[in-house]
Amino acid sequence: MEAVARCGGVSWIAGALSLACAAGGCSSPPPPADPTTDPPKVEQKEPDPEPMEIPVDPVESGKDCAKATSQCAGGVCEVTLDNTCDAPVTCSLAMVTVCQAQTSLVQAKGTTRDTIPAATKTKMALSANCNDGRIVSTRVETLECK
Repeated sequence: MEAVARCGGVSWIAGALSLACAAGGCSSPPPPADPTTDPPKVEQKEPDPEPMEIPVDPVESGKDCAKATSQCAGGVCEVTLDNTCDAPVTCSLAMVTVCQAQTSLVQAKGTTRDTIPAATKTKMALSANCNDGRIVSTRVETLECK
């Protein structure tokens, strides 16, 4: 004895299958690829450029017990100062950025001053940016510690 409900001559199971197919549950396989057309081009991303290594340069401070190094690039200089003196030192830092303007070279300068306690290592940062042109070089002009 079959216990399938019938509604208008269609079994309940057949109705459910037709609903599932209508909702996208059944589909025919995609057509075969046309060998005469090229496959879609995949855009390849260029690798990120290597980060620029900023050189560390020694800087004369004017005091044997105050050792300094600088890293300068892009209109900014950072000076690391190691004060091994027995007393605080006051240091004046000057830097210069050279820019290539349309037909000439332009300089921008910056200065700062800081007092570094005895037996302390610290950093001094300074920037000097040109109003026009592209930056050609950035460097410490002077570091004078007293």
